[in-house]
Amino acid sequence: MTLCAWLSVTACAAAPPPQQPSLATPVQDDAEAIASLRIGEPFTPSGSTTVVIVTDVSDDSRCPIDATCIWAGDATVTLRVQPPKGAAQTIAMHVGKAETRTATAAGLRLRLERLEPAPRAGQTINRDQYRVVIAIARQSIQEDR
Repeated sequence: MTLCAWLSVTACAAAPPPQQPSLATPVQDDAEAIASLRIGEPFTPSGSTTVVIVTDVSDDSRCPIDATCIWAGDATVTLRVQPPKGAAQTIAMHVGKAETRTATAAGLRLRLERLEPAPRAGQTINRDQYRVVIAIARQSIQEDR
């Protein structure tokens, strides 16, 4: 019990902010775009007619940049991918889980780069402050197989 109390007190002690990840550069083709989107803001990648919209950011438990945490935390980013014909697809991506940071939908490859702003201890991030940085590329024919 004493160890748990000590961990809960020290888990949020002041610490230097972690380095922010840099934007990834296109690897497979020049059709990759990096978009920084607010909730509700539509984005149509060049050469595509499919619209990508961030519909929500929820469950934001990321560790504040001015604290030391035992766990980095997570947040859920929900996207709607609407092709010009057919039904929209809803995709949930997680900031803290590498295996859920990428998805494919409507002929697009989507990769969650980061969620901004980074949280700070004692401060609440309002819904309109979130920006989702996402890499979007058209799927190649080889990837469809």
